[in-house]
Amino acid sequence: MDKLATGTNITPNQGSLAVAANLRVASMSIAAYDYLLTLPLEVRLYKSSDRIGLGLILFILIRYSSIVVIVVSNVGFFYPRFSTTSCGHYYYVTPVFKVIQLMVSQTILGVRTYSIALSNVWVGRTISLAYFIVVTIQWFGALAYRIPMMTGASGQGDCIVADSRPKMPISTWSVYLAAMLYDCLVLSIAAYYLLRMRIAGVSASSRLVDM
Repeated sequence: MDKLATGTNITPNQGSLAVAANLRVASMSIAAYDYLLTLPLEVRLYKSSDRIGLGLILFILIRYSSIVVIVVSNVGFFYPRFSTTSCGHYYYVTPVFKVIQLMVSQTILGVRTYSIALSNVWVGRTISLAYFIVVTIQWFGALAYRIPMMTGASGQGDCIVADSRPKMPISTWSVYLAAMLYDCLVLSIAAYYLLRMRIAGVSASSRLVDM
């Protein structure tokens, strides 16, 4: 909160702000359309599920953690009446939920790859180690050296997050780099095992269905 009062209350380039606002509105529209379009399928999935398995739990987590991220991020961006005090309490909400959403997505990829690899022990250990390292980097990169920023000059405005030290080795960019490297690793492992199964004429679909 003290950091916010010492110079993070700024007026950014209006053109960049307008582009960001338009992109956010477009993304919210697409997300809302996709949610409403798939809602009947979601209801049918719940009705047809005779047990709450890992696949169903992960589906619910990724679907609704994504919605929460969109909502809290856009509240911070569009709501014009944050005070310095309320922004000082709110600005961490969006990065926290973004990391949670990333963790859920990476768990899904890891479980899927482990299943495709037919529960290979070394694949499981490799994915678990990579997951631990990546999650640690993501939490540090999302929360360290972060400061609240208000785009208003009257003590009120929207509330977004800024990076106080963007050139640090682990900063905001490292969150996305770590996520991409993890994705590349697990997808490469999955592709390798799928290729082996195709050559051998074996299908991994039954394993995926049982999740």
